[in-house]
This record gives sequence, structure tokens and C-alpha cells, in this order.
Amino acid sequence: MATVLTKYAHTNRRFKKSWNWDADTFQLRLLNSSYNFSDTHTIWTDCSSAEIAATGNYVTGGQTLTCWSDNTKVSADDVIFTNLTHIFRQGVIVRTGTVDGLTDALVCHYLWDDTSGGTDINLSSIDFLVRMSNGVFTL
Repeated sequence: MATVLTKYAHTNRRFKKSWNWDADTFQLRLLNSSYNFSDTHTIWTDCSSAEIAATGNYVTGGQTLTCWSDNTKVSADDVIFTNLTHIFRQGVIVRTGTVDGLTDALVCHYLWDDTSGGTDINLSSIDFLVRMSNGVFTL
């Protein structure tokens, strides 16, 4: 089982032109296995029906990221979902708000279980760490 991070097709052109990584709001949202990734998806509503339930320690909209960029690489503070008791398989980073005519634009997609026919990850009261401080992705 490996983690795969994939940018959406529109991400590169908005990386420098439209998104301010130091000032805009970006969130990591967790999804179950019902979402079928397509790099042509552009906005949150393309995958929102697969967001895990907002119960206990997970809130709708996921966790807000503290991001920065040097115009070649995006980084963010590591994300820790504490005492996570959910079933999920993937996640997305979303740039909230409207810019370039896109509301809640999808930035990139995480797939935490890339095995063929992979299943959801079932966590029960565990801290789930997503390492981002070494760089989310590069251009």
C-alpha cells in the first residue's frame, strides 16, 4: 500500500497565476472509495458526495492548511487528524472561494491505498498524520 499524490490537470496554470499560497485558504478533505478520480475534475462538487461523514473528530470541509510556496514547490504544515474514527481511502486539497471562475477548486488528490481493488482504510481512535512540510508537490 503506497500513497499516490496527483495534481489535477488545471493546477499547474493556476499555481503561479491565480492562487496565493501564503494568503488563500486551502483545506484537506477526506473521501471514501466511492470517488472515481479524474484529472479533469476542477471543483469540489465533482467529488463532494464522497466526503466522509462529519462526526466526532472530522468536520465538514476537512482541515485548513497553512501553506507556502517558493514558486517551484508547495509546502504546508503537516496535518494531524486526532483520534480519527472514520473509514476513508482518499483525500483532496481544495482552494476555497472563487477565483478564475472556479468555486472551491480542486488542487490535488491523495490516494492512500493504491493496491488493485484497494479498500477503504478503517481507523479507530488513532492520530492520522499527513506529511506535507517536505513539499506537497513541485511544478
